[in-house]
Amino acid sequence: MLVGHSMGGFVARAALVHPGLRKSAVETILTLSSPHQYPPVALQPSLGHFFSHVNEEWRNGYKKGVSHTSSPKLSNVVVVSISGGIHDYQIRSRLAALDGIVPSTHGFMVGSSSVKNVWLSMEHQSILWCNQLAVQVAHTLLSMIDPVDRQPFLSSQKRVFVFAKMLQSVVPQSLSWMNHVSGSQSSNFLASDTREAGGTISFFSLLHPLHN
Repeated sequence: MLVGHSMGGFVARAALVHPGLRKSAVETILTLSSPHQYPPVALQPSLGHFFSHVNEEWRNGYKKGVSHTSSPKLSNVVVVSISGGIHDYQIRSRLAALDGIVPSTHGFMVGSSSVKNVWLSMEHQSILWCNQLAVQVAHTLLSMIDPVDRQPFLSSQKRVFVFAKMLQSVVPQSLSWMNHVSGSQSSNFLASDTREAGGTISFFSLLHPLHN
């Protein structure tokens, strides 16, 4: 399993399609406030090209070959993206989305304000140390372990099921955070989500291999 924050989450995905990495070396990735669709700021054209290349490799990685004699390269890989929501001005939710990259059968994106027992939007860095989220993520990763052989579940469907069960709240997102703010504040928050935030982009990233 790999857990990546910010660009570390994208680096984790890029590593999986690197020709030097053996197949099935990593089969589960969890990212926190990571850009997946394209870079938040393309300082050089090469960065945008690299994102496009990696995402194209992922799309092809879930497709069956013409011969159908072997399973797709990424057929057993599960990816879940947690976005910070409206308070993350660096990585907007649309950047953290997995649409068009990872099929819904193998992963999904969830906003932190919709995560079970969290229900809070959070800033780009604070997503790392928010206690509610850290505890829920820890419980989720522990739930990935098969109690019989003490190894991560082999089935991708089982892992997606566990992620959904542990992370997706039954409380509608509209109720999970708006109950804590006034009507005027809610309007301001909603408006802020439609604007691109300026300022300096921090490329602090974290990539942790989790050992069994």
